[in-house]
Amino acid sequence: MKLRYYVEAFFAVTGYSVLRLLPLDLASDFGSYIARRYGPRTRIHRVAEFNLRSALPNLSNKDYDHILDRMWDNLGRVVTEYPHLSGDEIRRRINIVKGEDRLAPLLREKKPVLLISGHLGNWELMPVVADHLGHPLHLLYRQANNPVVDRLVARIRKPYSLGLYAKGSAGARAVITAMRKAEPLAMLVDQKTNDGIEAMFFNHPAMSSSIVAQLALKYQATIVPCRCIRRGGARFDIIIEPPLAYVLTGNEHQDKLTITQRMNDVMERWIRDDPGQWFWVHKRWKFSKKFAV
Repeated sequence: MKLRYYVEAFFAVTGYSVLRLLPLDLASDFGSYIARRYGPRTRIHRVAEFNLRSALPNLSNKDYDHILDRMWDNLGRVVTEYPHLSGDEIRRRINIVKGEDRLAPLLREKKPVLLISGHLGNWELMPVVADHLGHPLHLLYRQANNPVVDRLVARIRKPYSLGLYAKGSAGARAVITAMRKAEPLAMLVDQKTNDGIEAMFFNHPAMSSSIVAQLALKYQATIVPCRCIRRGGARFDIIIEPPLAYVLTGNEHQDKLTITQRMNDVMERWIRDDPGQWFWVHKRWKFSKKFAV
C-alpha cells in the first residue's frame, strides 16, 4: 500500500474518532468552517468553478462566488457528519416532506425497486431514511482509492444497509442477486463513468451510468428519484418523487438511452433548483479533464 494511503488513513481514523465525540451540530459546523476557509485555496476549486461556469454560463461573478461558498459549506458538513450517520440525533433532523406515502408501499411490494439520488445535501441520508422506515437498502458505491478509508466508510454504512457493493464484477453479481430477490437497491447516478452511455447533462454530452437503465430493462424495476436538501446546518428535507415513467419500445439501446437521459434530466433539475448543494468538484464532463489543475 502506498505511503500516502497510510497517512490519509491515520488522519481519517483520527478525525472520525474525534468527530464522533463531538455533538452533531459542532461537528457539522467545524466541517463547514474548514471547507469554506481552505477549500477555495485548493486546485479542485478551480475545477469546480470551471464546471459551474460551463454548466450555468449566464450568472454573475457574485452568483458564482456565492454558489461555490455554499458548495464548500455543504461538502465540509457532509464529511464531518459521517461519524453521526448511524446515530439517533441525525435521524431526528430528517424531515420527509413529500413522498413517504409512495415509497413505503413500493418497498413492501417485494418488487425490484431502484432508488436513485445525486450528490446533493447529505447524500448519505437516503439509506438512513429507508432503514428508519423499516426497509434497509442494498448500496452500490464507487470504491475509495485508499482501502483503509474504504473500509472505514463501509463500517459507517453497514448498520443501516442490507449490503454494500463496490462497483465491479463482484458488485454486479451481488446486485443481480438483490434484483432477483426483489430487494431494494440505491445508488448515486450523477457522476461520470467511463463504461456508461453518453447523454446530455446541462446541455453538454456526459458519460453517464447506465446500470440503472440496464437493471430496469432486465427486471422491470421501479425507479424512484429521492432527493436530500440541506436546510441549514445539520437539518435536512427529503423529497421522494413519483417513480420515473418509461415505456419499453423493444429497442434496447434506445430504451437504455431514454432512461439514462431522464435520470440526467432529474439530476439537472435538482441542481438548478439549488446549485450550491451539488458536488461541482467532480470532473463530470470531457471539458473538465482538459482544465489544468
